[in-house]
Amino acid sequence: MTVANGLSLTLTIACQTICSGTVTSPAVVQGTTSAGILALGPFTILSSGFFAFQVADSTDQSLASVTWSFFSVNNDVKAIAISTASTTEVSAYQSFDVTVVITGDDDLNYILGTTVSLTAPATMIRANSDLTSADGNAVYQLHSTISGLSSISVATTTGTYSGATVTSNGIDMTIKQDKIVITTSVTVRFT
Repeated sequence: MTVANGLSLTLTIACQTICSGTVTSPAVVQGTTSAGILALGPFTILSSGFFAFQVADSTDQSLASVTWSFFSVNNDVKAIAISTASTTEVSAYQSFDVTVVITGDDDLNYILGTTVSLTAPATMIRANSDLTSADGNAVYQLHSTISGLSSISVATTTGTYSGATVTSNGIDMTIKQDKIVITTSVTVRFT
């Protein structure tokens, strides 16, 4: 945007410490100037973190940028996705991992702490109980004690808008019952 004195100002949202990103809606923050006052918006910051506004003249790099208005934003959990390494079929008692990825309103990893809960049949043994994620990632280690089809999903209510439950996609795991075959050989000697 250009102001009365001919400067072309650019506004950016700058992360000051740990942030999930610098995503805004709309993606480009528009502003207007009137009588030397810069008015911004409307816009929404979708990322979590501790931010500041920075304004700089995009045509004259010799002018220093101005940073002001430090503020903190906490976004909400938008989605949870789960996946397994490469297959949805394992043998009974064979361990497998379920990877959980939690994204926030900015479609980036959710960096605020949240606890996720696994929903699985009682025959599905887990090496870890409910998991807390501080970086948007968690891994459950599981195995099943019986064969059959097992449906798995993950949900959270922490970090969600108004305490709503956000649930992942479901994964159906086929648990095979492997059979052990023992072969023996008998040697008979006649004397």
